[in-house]
Amino acid sequence: MPSEPENGHVTGPDGLPDERLLRQVMADARDLIAREGWQPTIGSRMAMLLGETLELAEEILPLTGGQPPDDEARRQRIGHEMYDVLWNVCDLARLTGIDLEQAAAGKRRINQTRTWL
Repeated sequence: MPSEPENGHVTGPDGLPDERLLRQVMADARDLIAREGWQPTIGSRMAMLLGETLELAEEILPLTGGQPPDDEARRQRIGHEMYDVLWNVCDLARLTGIDLEQAAAGKRRINQTRTWL
């Protein structure tokens, strides 16, 4: 049964975000695109995804020794960039007609029997 801890994050019994997060980000993307009147193409959305991924890398790569960020401002910037990446992936799925929940379920099944090197 999903729970909503004090920090407002929806989690499942394992403590991980539940599927409502993905649906919410997809709705956020649809709403913003409609409100702004944007008409992205697959190519322009892919370019935006690459740009946001680069911005995330610029925040992550300077971290030393594989340690998590030690200050709240950096954690917030990293979280915002992660959201931007997820937002663009969700819209790219919409543009390409990919059902992300179905794709994730299929990939989970593959990974359960996959031999990892």
